[in-house]
Amino acid sequence: MSATVDDDLNQPQAIGTLRLDACSLTQKVGRRQILLDQVSLSILPEEFVAIVGVSGAGKTTLLDSLSGFRPAYQGKVFVNGQDLYLNFNAFRTELGYVPQDDIIHRELTVYQAFDFSARLRLPPNLPASERQRQIQAVLADLELTHRQHALVKNLSGGQRKRVSIGVELLTKPRLFFLDEATSGLDPGTEHQMMLLLRRLADQGRTILLNTHTTKNILLCDMVVFLAKGGKVAFYGPPQEALAYFEVRDFDEIYLKVDEEKTPQQWQQQYLQSPAYQKYVGDRQRQLATHQPSQLPRRARTPQSSSSAVRQLWLLSQRNLTILIQDRASLILMLLVAPILGLLDLLMVRRNVFDPLRGDSGQSLTLMFIATLIAVLVGSLSTMREIVKEAEIYRRERMIGLKVLPYLLSKVWLCVLIALYQAAIFWLTKILIVDLPDNQASIRIALYFTIFLSTLGGMIMGLLVSALSTTQNVAPLLTILFLVPQITFAGAIFPLEALGSTGQWISQLTLTRWGYEAMVTLSGLGQDVVQDSCWQQPESVRKGWSETEKSKCQCMGPHLFERCRFPGLKKEYNAVVNQPQPPKPKDLGDPPEAPDSLFSPAAEPFRDDLKAYKAKVKAYRQGMDRWQDQFIYWKENRGKALASGEALISRVRKTQGRSFAVDVTGHWAKLGLLQIGMLSLLLLVQRRKDVL
Repeated sequence: MSATVDDDLNQPQAIGTLRLDACSLTQKVGRRQILLDQVSLSILPEEFVAIVGVSGAGKTTLLDSLSGFRPAYQGKVFVNGQDLYLNFNAFRTELGYVPQDDIIHRELTVYQAFDFSARLRLPPNLPASERQRQIQAVLADLELTHRQHALVKNLSGGQRKRVSIGVELLTKPRLFFLDEATSGLDPGTEHQMMLLLRRLADQGRTILLNTHTTKNILLCDMVVFLAKGGKVAFYGPPQEALAYFEVRDFDEIYLKVDEEKTPQQWQQQYLQSPAYQKYVGDRQRQLATHQPSQLPRRARTPQSSSSAVRQLWLLSQRNLTILIQDRASLILMLLVAPILGLLDLLMVRRNVFDPLRGDSGQSLTLMFIATLIAVLVGSLSTMREIVKEAEIYRRERMIGLKVLPYLLSKVWLCVLIALYQAAIFWLTKILIVDLPDNQASIRIALYFTIFLSTLGGMIMGLLVSALSTTQNVAPLLTILFLVPQITFAGAIFPLEALGSTGQWISQLTLTRWGYEAMVTLSGLGQDVVQDSCWQQPESVRKGWSETEKSKCQCMGPHLFERCRFPGLKKEYNAVVNQPQPPKPKDLGDPPEAPDSLFSPAAEPFRDDLKAYKAKVKAYRQGMDRWQDQFIYWKENRGKALASGEALISRVRKTQGRSFAVDVTGHWAKLGLLQIGMLSLLLLVQRRKDVL
């Protein structure tokens, strides 16, 4: 078994050597700004080379061009005579690249960081015991064995940089590139880091270090001094650099290069110097007389052959481990949903859907806020998920990481978190609010709607994270994505008032489809939808008599007894169910007068007339009372019915489309939006490979 793998790191004969040659490298930004200007270098196997220069000289650009990380605009790079740019996939396992930012997750322990990296980078068929042996060898070589169970975030700056180097050493690269590996370290730690790199070079590696410090530059075999504009001012051994620039200390070279001559003058002086002829011209002439070596044998089966399923499994394990061990984030994630859910106790009344004590406006607001919070919490929880590990992703892409497994490892964890958060949001609503329809199927459908909204927000957050250039940009970009979720959902501003452009944007909002689905599931306007009277045009309804409205469910005399609508019965008046006040009976004809009012027979007539006059007086008094009662009854009854119909009409006019939507269709639209965002996310991540 041991014969099939490389020996320990301190056995250089098993590592082999690689030579690096750069020919006329030129890098540009736009059409005019030149970052590298005709840079030619020749670096022999096992040489430790430092790239130094004034600020803005192009040190990182040169390192990226030499490593193939960002190929130069013009020129070529050869590794043992092979074109690196054309054969990058063949050499990817021979290259180690440590950027300035850490390429490790700080939430993992040192051993976990090495273990996950080894499982991603080393051949899948490598036995676990051998993988552990190689990890322990790297830990010992970097003097990190005693810290292997410590969280990376608890390490010192120098130790974290060692861990980043160790991640690259796991694959035993023969070409090692380091960008500002000593940046931010104290002098003692910086010296230890340079000694470590010197030892790694002595073990058989070719090492290039980009740095701005020169205190330990004598530990290097060669040094490249860059002037502004990416022009080489000197390349050769550090000892010769002092004589070349006629200085005593390396720090003096910075001032001399920056002040005494122009970058073009330094470049021309170097090209005409013996140093250029000896360390570039002569070396590359010797290289031209030899045939290019064959491609590395072990590079013909690069780690990119690792299956997508295996990468998905490993990345998912790593993400879950990071989530569990990042206790602050885990606790916040677990508590944010219950805290926001319990806020409903302060904002929402249990009877908000009740026809008597409820309120239709508050009911609709409750549905919208529930959807918005689901999307908001989801997006905020993932808005930094990708951008925070941009350097890790970029490096792992170089050694064969596939984009789809990387994204799916994020998405499945989002699904898990969304299931939890949606359950809490849903449970608080169910326990706090009395819904009109409490069927189990309705409750399950409400939960699924909240889940889709939360998951949609998380995927939107991932897209924002992928689009963000830094972690500081992510919150600002998230705001730009969230504002349309509020203004174009149709809850605050009716869709009809948004115009054609606004309605088109509304089609792309997660909140609209989640909100409308929740309104329908709540049963808020179900009776109105089922009432055929409300399906008639308003111009027709206005001309109906009360008799014609008597057949309606949510209109006319039976409005308050047949229709369930939040807050409707606040408009109720008892006279609605009272009959019309009875009108006083007609008095009939007055008594018939006799022929003579002075005859004895007229006496009864006078009595009857007197009684009739008394009845007339009573009748008039009764009519006066009836008229008052009738006017009161008619006005209050009409006012109550009109107010109830007006309430329904007002809400229906702005939110009526959400009373009875196709819930399944809205779920499908939420799903399509998520698929669309995932597709954009995939394109954005792939686009990063060519930038």
